[in-house]
Amino acid sequence: PGTFDLVLANLFAAQLVAFAATFAERLVPGGTVIGAGVLDGEADAVRTAWRTAGLVAVDEWRADGWTALAWQRP
Repeated sequence: PGTFDLVLANLFAAQLVAFAATFAERLVPGGTVIGAGVLDGEADAVRTAWRTAGLVAVDEWRADGWTALAWQRP
């Protein structure tokens, strides 16, 4: 239990989707979650889940077929 300013999660897309609501609940307002280890073709599923959980996109990085996403709790 607890809340966090920053969560770093280098997980497969399926796990990032599954934990979307937990990330949103555990972040303080203004807190950031960075998800990495996401194949480019699976990034939309993570975006959709995180948006549905109430998170807001901040930044995104792509390299060599991989995507990392940074989102915040408003």
